[in-house]
Amino acid sequence: MPATVQNLQGQKILITRPEQQGGNIVKKLSQLGASVIHYPVLELQPLTAEHTQRQRSKQLLLNLDHYHHVIFISSNAVHFGAQWMQEFWPQWPVGIQWHAIGVATAQAMLHYDLDANAPTIAMNSEALLQLMDLQHINQQKVLIVRGVGGREHLAEQLRSKGALVDYAECYQRQLPHRPKGELAAIIEAQQISTLCVNSGESLDNFIQLAGADVLRSLNVLVPGQRVADLARVAGCRHIIVADNASDDACVVALQQYAQHQR
Repeated sequence: MPATVQNLQGQKILITRPEQQGGNIVKKLSQLGASVIHYPVLELQPLTAEHTQRQRSKQLLLNLDHYHHVIFISSNAVHFGAQWMQEFWPQWPVGIQWHAIGVATAQAMLHYDLDANAPTIAMNSEALLQLMDLQHINQQKVLIVRGVGGREHLAEQLRSKGALVDYAECYQRQLPHRPKGELAAIIEAQQISTLCVNSGESLDNFIQLAGADVLRSLNVLVPGQRVADLARVAGCRHIIVADNASDDACVVALQQYAQHQR
């Protein structure tokens, strides 16, 4: 197999991560010679006092010491959830097993002095469910920390093992307010060839902001097979599948694609 190319000279890439999360991968790709535009298609906001889920989540966090396991679903969940937890728990309760959906989420938890179990290869619910600590959990209480809404697969599988599962939903994802046609115009003007999306929701938001025809004209980098399937249903013809949503995995996938094109 030929060596992976290091240089991404000539590649024109659009990063769609939330505002506060795109800087690192933009820097890495730019250092490799790519021309990179960061245009967030997803906004992350804390729950307002009026949000119906806020009071329920607050009560669950106040009762944090009742849980055997706490799972953070993403680094976003850590940012909003752990910060909120610390308002009620200056010292973490003992006896909880902490879990992260992947290595990046586990690293984010270390900033809050939380040592988490995490799958080391894939960054998804399926890999997390393979952890030994989550095999024998009948009648054990599990708290999943996440944003409002999302996949139910993890909770369903844990409940099938007999676990008692609650959600602490600590933030909300929103479609950014952008001028109509702005994103499509940027893609055309900058001659973007590759789009990077990190979730099915980001893919949907891109379609709302730029249109399905624009999506189908691009190479689309996705963080795994589930989002690849969604992209395929949306009509994408050129799909690049990274091992996971981490910066390093996305960069490697783009390098391998560039190698294939040469």
